[in-house]
Amino acid sequence: MIRKLDDPSRAAHLFEGWDETLIRACLQQVMGEVYVTDPEAPASAMAYLGCFAFYAGKPDRELVLALPGDFVILTPQNDEWARLIEECFPDAEKNVRYAIKKGTEFDVPRLRQLEDRLPDGYELKRIDGELYDRCLEDPMFADFVSSFKDKESFLELGRGVAVLKDGKIVSGASSYARYREGIELEVDTAEQERRKGLATAACAALILDCLEEGLVPGWDAQNLISVRLAEKLGYELDHEYIVYEASRENQDMEKTYITLRERPELMDRAAEWFHEKWGVPKEAYLECMSDYLDGKTEYGWYLCLEGERIVGGMGVIENDFHDRKDLFPNVCAVYVEEDRRCRGIAGRLLDLTVEDLRSRGISPVYLLTDHTGFYERYGWEFYCMAQGDGEETMSRMYVHR
Repeated sequence: MIRKLDDPSRAAHLFEGWDETLIRACLQQVMGEVYVTDPEAPASAMAYLGCFAFYAGKPDRELVLALPGDFVILTPQNDEWARLIEECFPDAEKNVRYAIKKGTEFDVPRLRQLEDRLPDGYELKRIDGELYDRCLEDPMFADFVSSFKDKESFLELGRGVAVLKDGKIVSGASSYARYREGIELEVDTAEQERRKGLATAACAALILDCLEEGLVPGWDAQNLISVRLAEKLGYELDHEYIVYEASRENQDMEKTYITLRERPELMDRAAEWFHEKWGVPKEAYLECMSDYLDGKTEYGWYLCLEGERIVGGMGVIENDFHDRKDLFPNVCAVYVEEDRRCRGIAGRLLDLTVEDLRSRGISPVYLLTDHTGFYERYGWEFYCMAQGDGEETMSRMYVHR
């Protein structure tokens, strides 16, 4: 289960060496949140601020699948996280962003010159309560203020400069995020007003405001145009990095139901998936799956896929670790990802399993569970109670004839 950390510093060690303004804001509890799956001893964490999510520590599928917003830019700490993101969101758009060096020594006279080059007919104005409301109402400039929880929070922590023309916001620079020591800049200009030096003047003004207050003005570039503007202001490019843009629409892809024999190349990934869900050694699953693929048994393995993501699965074995050895074969390892439940996936997989076994002359089939009322929906009947190996209480045995 995904939990928000009340004390984000408990996950700080997972982000060690990752000098990112938004992560720092989350860890300092100035803005954003940090989520984990184990709040007592975090081994994996997601720092989330605005529309950015940063994944650190041991790659965790549950964290990745718990997309925290309708649209999220997912940033992996390393290649392992990147592979997991691609597996979970095969349709996510992969992009390059550009990290800008920290600790810039600014040429203040140069910045003042750039600020003063604002063309006639335009006005620079600090973002106050009135301009906050106007930014929030305008999709072009909402990001100037929307990362803050409310107006009071922005007016206390945020900094921003808008460029006005005839009283209308046409460009500006603002703090997308704030941490104790500084901000991260957000800059944009209405399309028809670009290439006039408006963004340059606004950024120069905001950087000067930060320097006067003793705040660090940070920069992270979405594209090479942003890099060039940053360099014009005195910043230097540090390195490129990969991000993935995903939305909740990516999570509702068409589902495919297969036997493992139809996609034998998925054996290793399927074994790992079942191991993660049930804690049974991966080698045990691989042995059963290999026997099935080699034709040594007709007890199969069944998967539901969304794209290339496994969202549900189950298998068939001789005995699912109980004392009724005479009741076989057994459906086992029934699992559907939490974010895909209540969509009929388990029912479809059960039907596929029963039909596939029946086509091979195998019937009836049994299933051991603690659930009541679920399997009856799909033609299963309660048969008897059975004692699971190492279990203190009896479980319910179902049959499908």
